[in-house]
Amino acid sequence: MKGYTSKGIARGILSVLLCTTLICSATPHVVYAEESLEALENAAIEAGEKYAQAQQELDDLNKKIEDNQSKLKDLEAKLPEAREDSAEAIRLNYKLLQSQPNLIGLILSSRDFSDFLSTLSYINAINDSNFEKIQNLVQMESQLTQTRDTLRSQQSNIAIKTKEAATAQANAQAAIEAARKRATERAAEAKAKWEAEQAAAAAKQANTSDTATDTTSSSSNTSTSTTPDSNSPSSSNTSSNTSGGEWKYVGASVYGNGDGFMWGTTASGDTVTPTSMGVAMKRPMPLGTTIEISYNGRTVRAIVNDRGPFIAGREIDLQPAVADALGFDGIGTVSYRVV
Repeated sequence: MKGYTSKGIARGILSVLLCTTLICSATPHVVYAEESLEALENAAIEAGEKYAQAQQELDDLNKKIEDNQSKLKDLEAKLPEAREDSAEAIRLNYKLLQSQPNLIGLILSSRDFSDFLSTLSYINAINDSNFEKIQNLVQMESQLTQTRDTLRSQQSNIAIKTKEAATAQANAQAAIEAARKRATERAAEAKAKWEAEQAAAAAKQANTSDTATDTTSSSSNTSTSTTPDSNSPSSSNTSSNTSGGEWKYVGASVYGNGDGFMWGTTASGDTVTPTSMGVAMKRPMPLGTTIEISYNGRTVRAIVNDRGPFIAGREIDLQPAVADALGFDGIGTVSYRVV
């Protein structure tokens, strides 16, 4: 939908509590006075992208906190064993130092040079092992201290990131409401006009059918053609063999049903109706561009006449008739190309 859907700001209990408090107490007062509808919609798009970025930063920070908490728990679990190994290594080193005269005698009493090297290597291996155990404890305690410091810093930053995400969300909602209000200022008038046009078209078609019934078979030499309504999804908006640009796959959604944008004005001045074959896209796609959209084996043509979607990660918002023609519902991936 073109309206905004929040995913929830914080993942941790602290984040949720802070976010709730901030939203209630610090909702920004955004003023949109004389700006054009396109400017309002672009502001809503930008605000939505900032919120998505702030939310991602908050999620990343929560993930880092979880990782460091897990690392800290693992280090604390291994620390007693490392301390015991280190203490044992220190005791063995002390014994080796106390037995140094005996060790020298042991080395000198070697039967041959090979036996001498073996004895020396054995003593060095014991020393290396003891040193490694002591060094391992030093490194582990250093990592423990560093992880605790990092965790404290991250936990203090969570409040800042939560506030940024809450403010961005409130700004996005305010921008969307401003765009929706501007787009639907004359919704009742637009709906009445469209219904009158549909009634007139139906009456004209009925009269045409009555006239056709009265014609004689001799008129069969006269060729006839049907020119469908350009706003109808069953019209020539279906794809032809005309070559266009490269197909791109993008995230898409639907707007105009139940979100307050039906009968509203688009950025190009058109009206969103049940039969309008228009879509909303972000800059720099020019308004008035004709594109082909393909989904699930169906392809239709539509006009870019609005700006959106307001949610980051999506590139096309389909008006109801376009979605119906494609058999598209909700949120998904479509391919498109500029004709």
